[in-house]
Parts: sequence; C-alpha cells; structure tokens
Amino acid sequence: MKYIFSIALLSLLSLSNAAAQQADYPQLKTEAERLYASSSYARANELYAGADKSGLPPAEVRWVEFRLADTSWRAQAATETSDATKFDEAQKRLEELIRANDKEEERDLVWAEAHESLADLFWTRRDRMNWGAAWPHYQQALDWWAGERDIERARARYLKIVFKAAEPPRQGEYYFYTYYGNYIPLDVLENALKVSAGENEQAHLHFLIAMTMRYA
Repeated sequence: MKYIFSIALLSLLSLSNAAAQQADYPQLKTEAERLYASSSYARANELYAGADKSGLPPAEVRWVEFRLADTSWRAQAATETSDATKFDEAQKRLEELIRANDKEEERDLVWAEAHESLADLFWTRRDRMNWGAAWPHYQQALDWWAGERDIERARARYLKIVFKAAEPPRQGEYYFYTYYGNYIPLDVLENALKVSAGENEQAHLHFLIAMTMRYA
C-alpha cells in the first residue's frame, strides 16, 4: 500500500513540476525576446538554453531551437572573432529547421525566421557580406510575410527585410546602393512601396527603385 502511495505521490509531483515548467516558459520567452530586441544575444541564448522543451508544444520547441541557433551566431558575431565554428554550427541547424518544414503547406513562422537569419548570417557580418548567398533566403522570408494574415506585422517585417537587404550595417565611406551587387528585384521594391506608410519609407523606396532602374 505504501509502495502504491509512493508511486502516486511521485507521479503527482512529476506532473506538478511539468506544469510549473510550462507555466514558467511564457515568462522566460518574454524576457528572452526582450533581451533579443535590445541585441543582448548572448543573454537571450542563455535563457533559451535553460528552457525545458519536454512539455512544450511542437511549435514552441521549434521556436526554442530556432532562437538557440539564431542567437548563437549573432552573439558570436558581436565578438568579431575569427573562429567560424559557431557560425557553421548555426548555419547547419537553421538549414535543418527549414528542411523539416519545407513543404509549402508546412512552412511556419520558424521557417521564415530561419531563412531571414541565414540571410543575415551571410549579409550582415563584417567578414562575409555575401549577397549572392543571402538574397535567396531574404526572398523566401519576404514571400512568406507577403502571405501572412496579420497585415500590420507582415508590413513591418517586409519593409524591415527590404531596407536591411538594401544597405549593409557597416558601410564604407564610398558605399552606394548596389556597391556589393545587392540588387533587389524591382517587383519586390514596388511591393514594398505599396505597403509603406511613412514619407521617409516612401522616399527611401523611390530612391531604391530609381537606382535599380538605373543600374540593373
């Protein structure tokens, strides 16, 4: 009888711990995303690394795995070291996340985010700025956001990607649009212009369209 009671008690404690861990995850995610938004990638990575994925829904498990890969390479890039190990590992993990849901009907937020992260990995690092490798991934992310139902969120993300692709984060004294071969297709720029709202956004897009038509 005591043995049965002990098993029941252990089971109850296990369920309670699992429920507590699941309850803690939203708070962990909120804090990790706050850190991510402030570019504290190493700290965000530490928080996500401590998340217990065993009781999470599949979509959240994918999100944690994505953020671990994404924050890993971004934190490493901030150190500006020559060791490419973490970059290579992150690239492999991001590619695996894409392949896991690569059928058109399976493409989720993580699929789009992983494409954008890969594009950033190739384009925004000081020692890479590889437009040829980056653009196909930006294109996939843009296509996904173009079909997203949350219009305001999709609009903001679409424009963010376009402007990020148009100008690398570190520009030399003589940089100009297309300097690194970064031609954004005209139809993408025109789509961005259609969904833009502010005067500054529209002026920037008109400039990019004019430059594209001039040099393409």
